[in-house]
Amino acid sequence: MKPTLRFTFSLRAILIALLASTLVHAQAVGSATISGQVSNAATKSYLQGAVVEIVGTALSTTTDREGRFELVRLPAGALTLSVSYTGLDEKRVPVAVAAGLRSTQDVELTSAIYKMEKFTVAGEREGTALAETLQRLAPNVKNVVSSDTFGNIADGNIGDMLQHVVGITADYNGPDVRQISIRGVGSALSSVTMDGSQVASAQSAGTGRQFEFETASLGNIESIEVTKAPTPDMDGASIGGSVNLVTKSPFDRKEGRVFTYTVGLAAQPTYSGPVDSAWKQPIRGFGPSINFNYSDVIGEKRNIGIALTATVHSQPAGGALINSTYERRNDEGPAFANSISRYIVNGATRSRVATGAKFIYKYSENTQISLNNIINFFHENNDTRWHALNSQVTTTAAIPNLIATVDSAGKRTGGGFVKPGYTNTLTQIFANSVEPVTPTSEYYTSKWTGFGGTANLNVASNDKSGRTYVFAPSVRHKYPGMLIDYGLSYSNSATYYDVQHENDKYKARPTGSAFLEIANLGFAIDRSQDALVPSVRQTEGADWQNFKNYSRLRIDQNDQRGYDKVYAAKFDLRKDITTKIPFYLKTGFTAQRQNRRLWTNPHRYFYTGPDGLLNTADDNMGIEAFSASSNDYTWDEKEYYLNRGGVPTWVDAYKVAAHRRDNPSKWKEDVSITSGRLTSDLEIQETIGAAYLMGNVRITRQLSLLTGLRVENTKVSGEGPLNFLTVDERARRAAWVGPVTDAEVRRRYLAQYGSRATNQGEYRFLLPGVHTKYQWTSNLLTRLSWSTGVGRPPFGSIIPNTTVNDPGQALTVTNPNLRPQYGRNWDFTSEYYFNPQGMISFGAFHKKITDYIQSDSSQFVPAGANNGYDGQYAGYRITTSLNSGYAQIRGMEFNYQQQLTFLPSWAKGLSLYGNATKLWTKGNNSAFVTGPGSSAGGTLAGFLDFTGNIGVGFRGYGFDLRLQAVYRGEYLISNSTTPALVTWQLPKTSWTWKSRYAFTKTLSGFFDLENFTETLLDNRYAAFRDRPSSWRTFHSKVVFGVSGRL
Repeated sequence: MKPTLRFTFSLRAILIALLASTLVHAQAVGSATISGQVSNAATKSYLQGAVVEIVGTALSTTTDREGRFELVRLPAGALTLSVSYTGLDEKRVPVAVAAGLRSTQDVELTSAIYKMEKFTVAGEREGTALAETLQRLAPNVKNVVSSDTFGNIADGNIGDMLQHVVGITADYNGPDVRQISIRGVGSALSSVTMDGSQVASAQSAGTGRQFEFETASLGNIESIEVTKAPTPDMDGASIGGSVNLVTKSPFDRKEGRVFTYTVGLAAQPTYSGPVDSAWKQPIRGFGPSINFNYSDVIGEKRNIGIALTATVHSQPAGGALINSTYERRNDEGPAFANSISRYIVNGATRSRVATGAKFIYKYSENTQISLNNIINFFHENNDTRWHALNSQVTTTAAIPNLIATVDSAGKRTGGGFVKPGYTNTLTQIFANSVEPVTPTSEYYTSKWTGFGGTANLNVASNDKSGRTYVFAPSVRHKYPGMLIDYGLSYSNSATYYDVQHENDKYKARPTGSAFLEIANLGFAIDRSQDALVPSVRQTEGADWQNFKNYSRLRIDQNDQRGYDKVYAAKFDLRKDITTKIPFYLKTGFTAQRQNRRLWTNPHRYFYTGPDGLLNTADDNMGIEAFSASSNDYTWDEKEYYLNRGGVPTWVDAYKVAAHRRDNPSKWKEDVSITSGRLTSDLEIQETIGAAYLMGNVRITRQLSLLTGLRVENTKVSGEGPLNFLTVDERARRAAWVGPVTDAEVRRRYLAQYGSRATNQGEYRFLLPGVHTKYQWTSNLLTRLSWSTGVGRPPFGSIIPNTTVNDPGQALTVTNPNLRPQYGRNWDFTSEYYFNPQGMISFGAFHKKITDYIQSDSSQFVPAGANNGYDGQYAGYRITTSLNSGYAQIRGMEFNYQQQLTFLPSWAKGLSLYGNATKLWTKGNNSAFVTGPGSSAGGTLAGFLDFTGNIGVGFRGYGFDLRLQAVYRGEYLISNSTTPALVTWQLPKTSWTWKSRYAFTKTLSGFFDLENFTETLLDNRYAAFRDRPSSWRTFHSKVVFGVSGRL
């Protein structure tokens, strides 16, 4: 919803009033100038955000990133400078200035806390002090964290560090943080930028807008700004918030040349797993964890800065996963289990290589030219295996009752396939000796789905790789009272899923997802000894541990590609106006274009045996050659499966894929699957133009006000498959006689999906904001902000595409007319800063999101030639996305961190931190709908309502020790109008230990143990806690090595 014209005029009136009031009070009080740089005497780092004041006056300023300050229009004579900075002792310096002249005064600050240090180097304390200083000076609600605030981040994953920040939760993909949520709002509605410009993210070859942190690295990041109440000069796509990654600068320190390094190993003690390159595991089970940072200032005038970074990290990772489904019983009581899948993640070595190069050229005292280059590479070789036991889930006309009828001996005589007398801990499923389904196609996957007990062997394997490039030149002009920034940014990200490894991006052996089946089985699922990890035993049918008894071997090989490119240009101008009431005006514009391209090349092959014909007697001949027969079990297989029904005889996807490649005559392709190449080829281009004007006025010494307006105009053009049948094509199909040949199948799909559909859209938004800040004392301040933001629709919801499900008589249709969601946010915080370092804060906020995007399935295709589908699909249900209703989020935040320097002796080195976030939500759209009696109670799925972090540390005498915990409360995983299908995640707390010891000033050793409590990654239940539905291990991660500086 756009703000009213009346509000726009009011905002203009505010800005005009601010300008007029300052001009009325303008007065030149002198003509002298003092400038200089402020640095840390112990570490030689320049101090950004140091407060420089003229004692006895209201004149003050803060230092920039290079520690520079300038005070103008000063009276001539003897003055006293007061310089203060978080964590360091205040220093007063007498200065004599003359009218019309400039005086230079550099200042070094220090602190008594350094007396406890065995060796003094820049590190966590300095980074935390900088972060606190920048947060304290900010005009709006934001959190600033240094890249070393929480100690060594074992794998350089930015998301891993962000989960310790108040209000942020992490979304894991296996052992890696992939995405984050800010205050309960998912990553699709938050922005991620680097030095203020959006970074491309191919989103795992997906159609969303989420930024994936697993492809980025901390190696070249100095600090991170998490903005929760955006100002008008920021990207408007920030309903949840904004994360800005600030890169390192070579001019941050007095010292010229600095070289630091970390060399270590990473491991998951219970796992080694397969690996395709020696560098990923130079020692079996141990991957490299290496980081280098080099910076220097060169040139005759020392005006050329170079900062180089490189990170190499590879970690073996594996685990176990169990999924279960239950009877759809909506009330408490015994519910039988109708399926269980036992997984082993056997190959997920994840490797990251990242490099960064930043060059800064100081052309003059006023002009600085920068060039930032980043190249990141990511790879994981996935090999996930699972053994699934299934039975009928819902009633049908043929089987109206899922419970079997049995005779006096307990043998099934009719009805369903669940043995009567089941309990919450024991379910037995009967076999079905009658083949229930006559396939309509030779490419059927199973005749037995939903009838009696079946067992499936499955393995999903692929090589996922990705890369991200960033190229960003920029220019800064700094004049007295004026700052001009402008620059360009090009960001290019890609994700590759290589399976067939034909024309691949990552060279490796072919693989795929292989499937086998045994039908007519009976089995029991027993949870009496362990509710989470049940035992299974076979009661009827062919031995499921004998690989020869499996049949219907097939392999799916789906290569995927996702490309994302972002081109951007920015211009910002800030003018400081020195008056009795100091203020500044800032204006600027942004132009950005984003291109997303996606495609999938799917193939499905069935093993035919020697005769090359499918569905004949020899289809299983020689099938035992594809067994991954090995007694070299993983730790998880021994712990969770070996004595609970046995470790399955897994199928080897690599053997299957190689055989398919080398023996094509023994495989038959389901050509209908290849149509996915046409239907998955999607493109979209989004162009955004934005301009803003804002002003910040210091009304009194205590009170400041920032207000302004941002205007964003967005144009979108998409291209996707056109699902269309001409009159001639329909007639040709109707006249076809006999079986449909493979050639005819290919022709039909090309005729139906070979053309392309396009669409275009445009919308404009006004995004006003008002931020106030009141400084009660030098240590206590409060903020009140009202801000606005938008959440643009997922690309997949607006690219033209229609998916037809003929068996289910359903259509899934995109909606190119979707509007962005619009957020209005109120934020209040009260912050108290301790001396010399630390802070405690309390905040409350309220977000209302209108034009909420939800899924809708209430419409049906009407009959008639003009039904929008050329007379086809009459009566089919339409599922699409639309804007409807609203969602509200209210919350409170508490944050505390402090260096306990007031304690005696060695205890001065102790530090504490803790934070907590409590959220409430409600809405009036389908995302909140639940069935009668549901435990969800209108909660939004994925909304984590309580989170917290705690930590204690000690730094002194060469030691840097930390104990950290991350808590996540219980939350809703998936919603449903059927209460029995509502699933929840149980609360969890994970603990991490980090330690470092300085042997010398230039050499340290470290040992980190993440999640040493082995807290489960997933622990979910369906409707009631005695129905565990999903369970996944999350093993400890060990990283150890040495770090130093040259």
